[in-house]
Amino acid sequence: MPKLPKFPTLFDNVLQLSIKDLKRLGMLKPEMLLPNTLTWEWSHGKKASIFIWVSTINPKPYLELCYTIKEKKFNYKVDLIQVPSNLGVGMLWFFVCPITGKRCRKLYFAQGYFLHRAAFPKGMYSCQKDSKS
Repeated sequence: MPKLPKFPTLFDNVLQLSIKDLKRLGMLKPEMLLPNTLTWEWSHGKKASIFIWVSTINPKPYLELCYTIKEKKFNYKVDLIQVPSNLGVGMLWFFVCPITGKRCRKLYFAQGYFLHRAAFPKGMYSCQKDSKS
């Protein structure tokens, strides 16, 4: 009997949400509650968009994600934390994954949610699936 193929989640090919994106949009300013819509576009014309709220009001800053996939609505919060820079030049923002509890600077979209890459145990980057020779 032939072996069934296994196709892992490739982190390079999924939607990504990063702290860098939020900073570029000016959404990580202190003591603010800001809405915005992020849109991704692929070369073949497909689009994806997500509505987000970022609250940096103390003591619990968070990012709220709202989107729809195949008639199913998703609405959940991802905590944000600030950690002092190891260079001593200010504070760095991080997401806290709602599943793993790990802090990260980038969330990946797979299986319907934006999560830390450790939440997808069979996930890998495209260079990891290539032959070593």
